[in-house]
Amino acid sequence: RAYVPERDVSVDESLMAYKGRLSWIQYIASKRAQFGIKSYMLCESSTGYIWNSVIYTDKKDVCLMSTVHNISTATVHTKGGKDVLKPQVVIDYNCTMRGVDRSDQAMTFYLTMRKQQKKYYKKIFRNLLEQCLWNTYILHRAGSDRPLVHADFIWKVAEQIFVKHQMPSVDVNRPGRCAVGVAHPETPNRDDKGKKIRKESRFYCPDCDVGLCAVPCFKMYHTQDVY
Repeated sequence: RAYVPERDVSVDESLMAYKGRLSWIQYIASKRAQFGIKSYMLCESSTGYIWNSVIYTDKKDVCLMSTVHNISTATVHTKGGKDVLKPQVVIDYNCTMRGVDRSDQAMTFYLTMRKQQKKYYKKIFRNLLEQCLWNTYILHRAGSDRPLVHADFIWKVAEQIFVKHQMPSVDVNRPGRCAVGVAHPETPNRDDKGKKIRKESRFYCPDCDVGLCAVPCFKMYHTQDVY
């Protein structure tokens, strides 16, 4: 295993911004995007490392399940100044749920796409790439004494991808002009009836990829350095 998350992990809903046509688009007023594809993500609370994620396509209630809590409750103060009883599992969940929000916030700073995707599966694929990039940065930060900042790390990853897939440059030099001494017959400017004919040249050099008049342009082009 390359990385072992800490004890405190959180499961929370994440929203990928999407406004296309989809039957299971969700609306979450508290999220920045508000409309999009909702997924539940399992993240490390301290760093936001994404351990797992599942796309949400239903509308059922979400229940809390814990392996370290019992049915005990605690008194909390509400915004209205009232004291209410709340299950301890809910209190601990609210304290450690910032991992998903942390990863969502970090990924919105450097998105891999700037244009609205019409296909939802392309949006999901790009979001998975961003999650992989964020997890890679968490691993880099955990295993380095002098880790890079998030922006510099993304630039380094992009540079490595460009170097690996860069096409070798081919130096294509223009072939030298050949000396042609063949004399071409002159072409008349008028036909037998005295009408003007077209002005385009009927002669063409396939090696130089240029059309030239037979006389005198063809000979001048192939014998002079400056034409």
